[in-house]
Amino acid sequence: MSTFFEEFEATMEQIALYNTQVVILGDLNLQLETPSSSSAINFRQILEQFGLTQHVLVPTHKEGGSLRPWIGGSQSPISA
Repeated sequence: MSTFFEEFEATMEQIALYNTQVVILGDLNLQLETPSSSSAINFRQILEQFGLTQHVLVPTHKEGGSLRPWIGGSQSPISA
């Protein structure tokens, strides 16, 4: 696992201690649109471990791909 995923997981472990809702927004620059890529698999596993879901299911980059995720709990309210 790369340093990014190790640090992301460690950060999520610290945040989990606060027992609060988490929302992650931003430009992660990960190739999440290819479900079989090692980056997508590692990222998805960490999200699942902490009960989080990637809510953006459409491309967010002009050339396709999902570089700007909206991540929150599976019960997070979403409106457009």
